[in-house]
Amino acid sequence: MQTAATPKDSDRPGSGGLNWRQRKKLIAQRRLLVDAYVQALGGSTRANPILMTDIERAVDLVILAREMRAAVRQGTAKISDLTRLEGAADRAVRRLNLRPPKAAAAIGLDDIVAKHAAEGSG
Repeated sequence: MQTAATPKDSDRPGSGGLNWRQRKKLIAQRRLLVDAYVQALGGSTRANPILMTDIERAVDLVILAREMRAAVRQGTAKISDLTRLEGAADRAVRRLNLRPPKAAAAIGLDDIVAKHAAEGSG
């Protein structure tokens, strides 16, 4: 039984309790992000318990920062709190030492014409 001294989660300011669909979506997004970080770090063969803890910490901070960004847009959170949280998330991701993604090579018009000519003649 709830009393006035023990408020429900939905009564607390800033906690908008998630329904089951939102939780399911959040769990799926978290799993995808964890898998992406594991793959970026060399796959599951390199993932040890310590590395997995760091990955999960970084993923949780990134997801929290994304949620807080939405709360700031709605006016229910402070920008200073968002800045602090995003800084912590950025440091956690940098601590993973991920390689930066390779930039796409610049393709010129000559390259495009040569590619189409090769595809058309084959």
